[in-house]
Amino acid sequence: MIVKIAAFTDDEKIATVKQMIGELEWRDGRETAGKVAKQVKRTLQAIMHTESGRAIRAELHPLLEEHRVLKAAARPRRMSPLLISKTGDGGHYGAHVDNA
Repeated sequence: MIVKIAAFTDDEKIATVKQMIGELEWRDGRETAGKVAKQVKRTLQAIMHTESGRAIRAELHPLLEEHRVLKAAARPRRMSPLLISKTGDGGHYGAHVDNA
């Protein structure tokens, strides 16, 4: 099930986050994919251990962690660190099952 949530709707905040995403460094998403997912993953994934990555995690994680719709839909006991991926021309993330 995919649940779309609006963690924030403030235009200024959205512009700030977009700028922060623009400062991230990227790598081939297959580097972090499991055996089956590597075969269907054609994305770029942000390197999140940089200063820019840590800043965007600090900005977004609390918004997601406390979001009432996310809490009701997923009931997370804990959350994995935030990942940001993007696709370009010809990019996609085909059918797969995430690793546990």
